[in-house]
Amino acid sequence: MTAFTFAHAVYDCITAIYGFRQDWAREQPLCAFTGYVLVISAAGTHHAHLVEALSRLFFTVFFKRKFLQTYRVHWCLIIGNWLFTTLAPILPFFYEYGYSYEEESRLCYPTTKQFTTSMYLIVVGYVTPLSLTLVIYFIIWHTARMSLRRTMNRDENNGTRLMPHAKREMKLARNLLIAQGLFSYGGTPYLILVIWQKVAPQAPPPESLYLIAADFISLSITLLIIVHLVMNKEMKDALINYLKKYQQRIYPKIGTIPT
Repeated sequence: MTAFTFAHAVYDCITAIYGFRQDWAREQPLCAFTGYVLVISAAGTHHAHLVEALSRLFFTVFFKRKFLQTYRVHWCLIIGNWLFTTLAPILPFFYEYGYSYEEESRLCYPTTKQFTTSMYLIVVGYVTPLSLTLVIYFIIWHTARMSLRRTMNRDENNGTRLMPHAKREMKLARNLLIAQGLFSYGGTPYLILVIWQKVAPQAPPPESLYLIAADFISLSITLLIIVHLVMNKEMKDALINYLKKYQQRIYPKIGTIPT
């Protein structure tokens, strides 16, 4: 997931740098390729979360099937994710204006005016992985909840021993459901644009909606990183400890400076 997020950051930097040029609309290099990188970074992030959800499913719901928890299975998931997210976005290259410069959004990406390629990328890179991820985390949450209830009803002492594990899985699934719900807003304006131009081609959308659709994709990825940082206690504690050590190096305590 980090690699796809980094790819999206590189795309934003390239687009921002060439946006300062007077001839940026005509001279932005490899316009179609930058659009392709945008799709890979956004879709790859969604599919990376799907792989993560499948891994959690194997360790929680299908914990008795040990072969699903092996490195081989997980490497297959990772390699399959990379292959799919790099090969699936190639299809729009075979359509006219699949990846092209869109004047309203001032970006080179899958233009919303091409309904076929836009809907294809939305379904493959956005709707499908997001829906499957939400379903998987709901299954994990529901299974942990039912397991906790059955354990408590059967044996109170055993329930006390296993309750922290079930509660942890329920809390984790709930937090990830919230994160995925927030992440789902990223592609909503883009989807609205595609449907709008298909249903009402005689009434073009306002230009501000194009800019919102482009910014929401970057904003959703940034928001997802922040949410993961807030909800991940280990990562949050590590960051706080690092900042404390960094602050102590800059502002050492009185009396520690050698004379």
